[in-house]
Amino acid sequence: MKMFTTFAVLCLYVISVMYGLLSSVCVHVALGVIGFILLHIFSVRKEHWYGRWDLAKTGMLTAMVVLGGGSFIAVLCSYIQDHQNKRVLTLPRVRRVSMVLAMCLITGVAMAGEQIPAGAAAVIKNATTYANDCYREVGDNKTIFGLQYGMNGQPWCGMFISSCFDEAGLVKLVAAQSEKGFASCSIALKWFTDRKQIVPVDEARAGDIVFFHFGSGTRANHVGIVIENRPDKNYMITCEGNTSDPKGSQRDGDGVYVKTRKYGPVVAVARPKYPKEH
Repeated sequence: MKMFTTFAVLCLYVISVMYGLLSSVCVHVALGVIGFILLHIFSVRKEHWYGRWDLAKTGMLTAMVVLGGGSFIAVLCSYIQDHQNKRVLTLPRVRRVSMVLAMCLITGVAMAGEQIPAGAAAVIKNATTYANDCYREVGDNKTIFGLQYGMNGQPWCGMFISSCFDEAGLVKLVAAQSEKGFASCSIALKWFTDRKQIVPVDEARAGDIVFFHFGSGTRANHVGIVIENRPDKNYMITCEGNTSDPKGSQRDGDGVYVKTRKYGPVVAVARPKYPKEH
């Protein structure tokens, strides 16, 4: 939807260029704001806050490019009009050609942001829905995820991940322990490692599976889904089950939470083979 809406905004931009409507920097600014609003309305109405932030960055970049490009073009056109008064370089023609070039730049900026595969987006939506609904276990590790997997009463972070993939019709991508997915973090990590699906932590992206270690020892004992990675700040935003707020246990908590995790406890990041989009 984000790509479709961006394309629609750019089409309006082309039409405006062809009719010579973009004659001032103010119009460029207004168009950038309108584009951001449309992207916000159509793309993040029901998403978690992280989606709004990603989209905000795209919208602001687009608006900045429109503003900067428009200002540059306005100056260029004035220069040509004042100092090179040749018919082949008249203001309307230069404006149209330069606006098309600027639009190509805008398209690149708007589309260059990380495009999350549809499968990954579905898994993230499933996971964050539980977080938004403040899902909590009933009793000691008693959850719907344990019931579904057949190991109710056991640590369920892996079963939560499996359920999110299952709801998206992609459970085979995490079938590390059975056709229902996995419950053991160490078994799942070995499964992904054997299939060469481990990626560097600073290259993690939305939809990847991140394994953590909390407490004594070194083995992976907790798992989550990456929502956003910030390698420039050495942290990532994840959605995890069987965790808690900062005061509680991070690997044996009471519910589903969106977490901000430093790289320190990360053991490995695995990338499921999401279906390619056509």
